[in-house]
Amino acid sequence: MTDMFIPKKEKIKIIFEAVIYILLIILASYFTICGNVFIRMVPMLYFLGIFGCIMFNKPVITVILSMISIVVFGCLIESEINFNIILFSIYGAFMTALGAITGHIANLLYENAKLRKFIKYYHKISYIIGLIASILIPLILNNIVNNNMISYIFARRDINKYVIENYGYSEYYIKNVEYIPSYGGGIYEFNAVIDGTEVELNYSLNGEIADVNMNNRKDKLNRIVNAEINIILKKNSLTNLDVECMYDYSKILTNPDIIKMSIVNVESSEIDDVVKFIDVIKTWSKFEILDRIDIIVDNVNVSINKKDLNEKNITKDFIINGTKQEMLDSKEDI
Repeated sequence: MTDMFIPKKEKIKIIFEAVIYILLIILASYFTICGNVFIRMVPMLYFLGIFGCIMFNKPVITVILSMISIVVFGCLIESEINFNIILFSIYGAFMTALGAITGHIANLLYENAKLRKFIKYYHKISYIIGLIASILIPLILNNIVNNNMISYIFARRDINKYVIENYGYSEYYIKNVEYIPSYGGGIYEFNAVIDGTEVELNYSLNGEIADVNMNNRKDKLNRIVNAEINIILKKNSLTNLDVECMYDYSKILTNPDIIKMSIVNVESSEIDDVVKFIDVIKTWSKFEILDRIDIIVDNVNVSINKKDLNEKNITKDFIINGTKQEMLDSKEDI
């Protein structure tokens, strides 16, 4: 039947359905890009592909309408066609095409069962395999791009545990969460508010948690403490020593409470300077949270713990004996 034989009311109905379908595609595209993480977990474009195929019973028309709608939507939000629009158009067309294929196969099987026309056994098997593939592929693809609720539940559980252990459970809530696909499997970005402070916690799918705020804070404090050490070295004419301090974080709520100090590349002739430096830092304001000093003398490590720093007189002989003991222990290990 050509267009001239289609009743006017039927034409209006077809146009109306097409407009509604295009609006639904644009709406689904918007939520797929701009919706929250939970909405994006639903493969809306795939389901609309099924719906469109059932509505029009023409898979090709469904895909064409979807593609045009997605490109128009992309141009509206980006103002010009670019790589992001092309990539999303391919993704959207692929999802709606698979939805249309699913709808088409489902229609064929339904009509066959309804009319009791039993198609050949191997044809039926191929249709069923095609139906399963057209369902699984978009679900897997959407899982790669937007992940799923099960992974989110595990991520949220681990984030809650991390916050309780490291911040204390006080005035804590998730302000926003995003999922970012990546070559490493993807990352959940949790923007939380803890005790009135915004904290960013990144959770990778392998279970690792990166605390952006803690890392920033640690870096800042490490810079401050090393700046103080550099001032001490300059005031006491000990700039020949290579000294580095690093905070050892335990729980952020209690603040960084341990500092580890390393004095590296020490030559035998510089041991006296090391002894002088150790005497000087005993008056340092942060000496109480200094846990230990590692001294590398001629590639041999001597570790002086807090108890020795407080109770013993650290002399040149003490350090030399420490290197000899370390060398002896190394030989015994061999």
